[in-house]
Amino acid sequence: MDNQDAVDAEIRSQRSLSWIWLVPLIAALAGGWILYDHFSRIGPTITISFESASGVEPGKTRVKVRDVDVGVVKRVSLSADNQHVLVTVQMQADTERFLVEGSQFWIVSPRITHNSVSGLNTLLSGAYIDMSVGTQTAEKRRFIGLNEPPVTPVGTPGLRIKLRSAQDFAFDEGDPVIYRGLTVGKFEGVSFDVARRSVSYDVFINAPYHKLLTTNTRFWNASGVEINLDSDGISLRTGNAETLLTNGVAFDIPNDALPGEAVEELATYDIYPNEASADAVKYNESLRFVILISDSVRGLSVGAPVEYRGLQIGRVAEVNLHNPQAYQMLEQDYQIPVLLELFPGMALPDTAQGRHQMENQLQRWITTGLQASLSTGNLLTGKQIVDLQHFATESEAKLALFLDYPVIPTRAGDFTQITQKLSAILDKLNGLPLEQLSDEASETLTNITQTMQRYDSSGQKMEALLNQLNDADIARQISDILHNVNQLSAAYTEGSPGQEELNAMLANVNRTLRELQPLIQKVNNQPSSLVFPATPANEPVPGGKHAN
Repeated sequence: MDNQDAVDAEIRSQRSLSWIWLVPLIAALAGGWILYDHFSRIGPTITISFESASGVEPGKTRVKVRDVDVGVVKRVSLSADNQHVLVTVQMQADTERFLVEGSQFWIVSPRITHNSVSGLNTLLSGAYIDMSVGTQTAEKRRFIGLNEPPVTPVGTPGLRIKLRSAQDFAFDEGDPVIYRGLTVGKFEGVSFDVARRSVSYDVFINAPYHKLLTTNTRFWNASGVEINLDSDGISLRTGNAETLLTNGVAFDIPNDALPGEAVEELATYDIYPNEASADAVKYNESLRFVILISDSVRGLSVGAPVEYRGLQIGRVAEVNLHNPQAYQMLEQDYQIPVLLELFPGMALPDTAQGRHQMENQLQRWITTGLQASLSTGNLLTGKQIVDLQHFATESEAKLALFLDYPVIPTRAGDFTQITQKLSAILDKLNGLPLEQLSDEASETLTNITQTMQRYDSSGQKMEALLNQLNDADIARQISDILHNVNQLSAAYTEGSPGQEELNAMLANVNRTLRELQPLIQKVNNQPSSLVFPATPANEPVPGGKHAN
């Protein structure tokens, strides 16, 4: 090869990456992805304070929202004062929107109450922490857990109201609220208002039934079975099957009342004792009168009707009205003051004009004989009512006042009148000589007994005589006598010799009587002719004139 044809070689340095380096690279990428996936799934950490953490276990107990896992318990510890249990929960990603003001947490475990059974599914799976998401936007990381599940979860559509009652505690959390037999709400809480001395209840009405609440709505106690025995008979009422086992209230608008206007959140209502009192019409105008009762007021209670000829025009507002001069009852007969509340709207327009008209009318009637009395409304219960009636009077009565209230005169009630009549009858019975009558009655009974004994003795003798007649000798004698009578009768039958002799003898007797008839006639005319001779016809009569 020639030197001229020689070419200088180009020297290049070449770097190449070995495929073995791909393994750690892939591993690093995989680890990074795992770390990214792990941290991307991790949400914020929260702390929940419970009074007790029964059934809660770190790493096992889940936190759920509508049965969907949103976190897991990481740690369980006591608080610094050892009064609470702190549960640390690792939430999942994208749960920040749940951790706001108003969110609630509670432990779900098997729970049996008087009106519900819940948490039975945790018998196998174990307890878990349930969560109700709040409606506010402020973020929060520390919460106070509930001891019991909330009656109404936060965010449930509806309306919260308050109910008040002057009676004892009658309702508990979870008790139903009923509208015409349908459960539409629940009691959420119970508290006592010290200032008002009344019980206050927090109640939630579910949507869309909350639209039924208006300013004219009334609530009443619908617990159990209500049995009323009044002058109309026996009535039985109940809310629904649920209130037969637990307490509850019902609500509606009274009859003949306007629907009213819609109410806002936390509107307050009173709980009436029963439907009848809740349905009672409320009148704007009223009049107050007093009656002074000398009879017993047993059976007369507040709310008893006041009737005028059977038409209710009011009610009893107070029995034994407070009287500053009540001490006088020790010195003289005490008449019990009863306050009556009369409503013009029951018979007249419920206006000031109607009240004025009723007031004038009653005052005029009082002066002309209107009187009040207690009448028995029901014989079985002894319930009394106030009855107003007109009675004739000889002169007009004066209108009296008692504690600035007009007084309606009173008279004895029906029961008192009956008692007085019975007392009069008993007094008359006490005045009778009962002891003397008793002695005479005893003597009469003795005589009757003796007479009956005599009759009994005579009966025994008669029975003995009849027994003797049954003997054969007496029967034979009677048979002989009857035989002789038959023979005598046969001797004087028609055509027999005895009959002919008897007829001849009767003919002789008849003839002799005809011969003696003149003699008998003469003796009848002149009885003395049998002793003295007959007086001539022309013999002068003493004291008369001589014949010529």
